[in-house]
Amino acid sequence: MEVNTLDVFWQSLFNFLGKIALPCIPFYLGWKLSQKTFIKQLLLDTLKQRFDALHEIKSVIRNIPPDLSRKELIDRLNSDPEFCKSLTSRLIRLFGLRNERIPFLESEFIDLLDKRLEPLFIIENGTYIFRKEKIEEFANFAEEAKSLVASIEEKLTREHKNQLK
Repeated sequence: MEVNTLDVFWQSLFNFLGKIALPCIPFYLGWKLSQKTFIKQLLLDTLKQRFDALHEIKSVIRNIPPDLSRKELIDRLNSDPEFCKSLTSRLIRLFGLRNERIPFLESEFIDLLDKRLEPLFIIENGTYIFRKEKIEEFANFAEEAKSLVASIEEKLTREHKNQLK
C-alpha cells in the first residue's frame, strides 16, 4: 500500500508540474527574447554614441585643408600667421571633445591626442598656446589625424553592419 501512495504522490506531482510548466514556457521564451533584444539595443545605442563622437571629431578635423599635402601645410603655416592661429585654435576643440566623449572615443585617437597633439601646446590655467617651433610636428599630427579618423569610420561602419545581421 505504501508503494501505491508514493506512486499517487509522484503522479499528482508530475500532473501539477505539467499544468504549471506549459503556461510558463511561453513566458520564459518571451523573457529570454526580450533580454536578447535589450542587449542588442544597448549595443546599438553604444555604437550610435561612438558614431556621434566620431562625427564631432570629424567636424573639427575637417578644418585641416584636405587639398594640402604635409609639406604644403607646413609652408602655409609658416607663411600665414593668421591661418596658423586660426587652425591651431580650432583644433584645440579636440581637447574638449576628448574630455566630453572619452567613453565613446577610440583608444587610438585618445593616444594620438595625448602623445602627438598635447606636446604641441603650452597648457596653463585653461589656455592653450601653440608652440611655433612645432609646426612640422603639427603637420604630422594633422596628416595622422585625418587618416586615423577615416580608418575609425570604416571600422565603426563594419561593426554597425555586423550588428544588424
